[in-house]
Amino acid sequence: MHFIIADDHILFREILGEYLGRYMPEAKTDFAGDFHAAYEMLQQGNAPDLVILDYNMRGMEGAKTIKQLKEEFPNQKVAMMSGVAQAQHIKATLDEGAVGYFPKTLSGKDFVKGIQGVVNGEVFVPVSKNTGEVMPSYYAEVNGLEPANQEEQNDFITQSDLKLTKREKQILSHLLKGETNREIAQTHGIQEVTVKMHVSRIFAKFGAKNRTQVVIKAKELGFQT
Repeated sequence: MHFIIADDHILFREILGEYLGRYMPEAKTDFAGDFHAAYEMLQQGNAPDLVILDYNMRGMEGAKTIKQLKEEFPNQKVAMMSGVAQAQHIKATLDEGAVGYFPKTLSGKDFVKGIQGVVNGEVFVPVSKNTGEVMPSYYAEVNGLEPANQEEQNDFITQSDLKLTKREKQILSHLLKGETNREIAQTHGIQEVTVKMHVSRIFAKFGAKNRTQVVIKAKELGFQT
């Protein structure tokens, strides 16, 4: 297991390194102080399992950088972390191919859990159980935004917490496309009543009452068609 983590705060890198060493001692982690240093590591050809880039460090241009990186290294998993990013920034990076968003309000243990999830093929986007919105970063007062409530931030869910089966993930993908139960049944060669059963289970796992609520929550959690 190999990671590249780029952040311009030395203390944050050191603390994160300690947690990774504690919970993932078998992993090799290279740290960079800005995007340029991380980019040079990628150019060396030894593709890591995951690259995590700080949203606001030197050399970064938000979602534009993610897009350019994915164009040059299409198979490389790239995630974003931030202490100030707002919801629209997070969505933009995911739309450009990022596989996760790590707010710096996460505990070290949750940060490592998120990394493990992404490596296993999930998209890591923590969503507040209380608000149903993406878990915020520490907002800077200069932007006129109040610091988020730390107690609420620790109460979140991610894709892995839903424990969707392979079939449920397939059905969810169709729901995100707006397809009907009949269309889904025809695609997979199964009975419509079977689709209804899976949809009901998906509703229960999302805590949703209808398709619209499922689609909204699924998109917040980073699910895509």
